[in-house]
Amino acid sequence: MLDDVMLILTGFFVVMMVLAMMWGMCALIGKIFIHRAARPPAPAPAPRAPVPAPGGIPTGIPPAHVAAIAGAVAHLTAGRGRILQVSAPVDPGAVWGMHGRLTQFSAHRLRPGWGPTSLPPTRGRTL
Repeated sequence: MLDDVMLILTGFFVVMMVLAMMWGMCALIGKIFIHRAARPPAPAPAPRAPVPAPGGIPTGIPPAHVAAIAGAVAHLTAGRGRILQVSAPVDPGAVWGMHGRLTQFSAHRLRPGWGPTSLPPTRGRTL
């Protein structure tokens, strides 16, 4: 009886110690992230203006979108990034449809030996 109680208490103690160590690691990682966020970021150079299309040909992308993309690139690369080309797909809906079909059809793969892989024979009838 006493051995059973000692086993239960030892198990409880081990679980509590592991949980306490996990809590301490999470708290330490949180403090590291808070400390890094508190530091002032290094001043970034002014972002470069997007390069206009050659010959003044409109690209079909609204200027506000190009400005948003340029701002995101400048922010993520700390001003070192450069936009070489911005283009839009011909039909944005085609990509979503293609992805949906790929997902749907990939779920219907037959595994070897899991059912018929050919049409059943016809008895004197033609299709």
